[in-house]
Amino acid sequence: MAAELSEIQQQAQAMQHETKPRRMGRPYKPITMPTDPNELAYKLGSIGCPLYEVAETFGLTHETFVKRNEIFDAYKKGLDDVRRYLRQLQLKTAEKNPVMQIWLGKQMLNQKDRQELSGPDNGAIKLDSRFEIVLHAVKSNDTKQIKD
Repeated sequence: MAAELSEIQQQAQAMQHETKPRRMGRPYKPITMPTDPNELAYKLGSIGCPLYEVAETFGLTHETFVKRNEIFDAYKKGLDDVRRYLRQLQLKTAEKNPVMQIWLGKQMLNQKDRQELSGPDNGAIKLDSRFEIVLHAVKSNDTKQIKD
């Protein structure tokens, strides 16, 4: 009887080694579409669809969609292509439109509309004594001092 039990245990161990271990979590959900999923993901990305809309199209959550590397990469390539095209159009428009040149300078080159005043040798600006009187009067709300 002990020999039979050890034989059954050996068979069970052999079967465990032959079968693949099961994956943890939910089973893999196959995507069934009438067209190539990668091509559809690229097209949706190239028209600027947000991630959640593309994931809904495939019947997935956005977390699951991001984990599907091949399809997600096609989507990112589509987004990159539309951004590149839009940037080309903006630069072409900027050749004739100075407002667009300023806006692109602020966006792409971190330029700012900031004016800084300084005195001689980039030092402080010295105020005239009359200006200090006016400034003090405005702060204290005393208009009699301004008239004098």
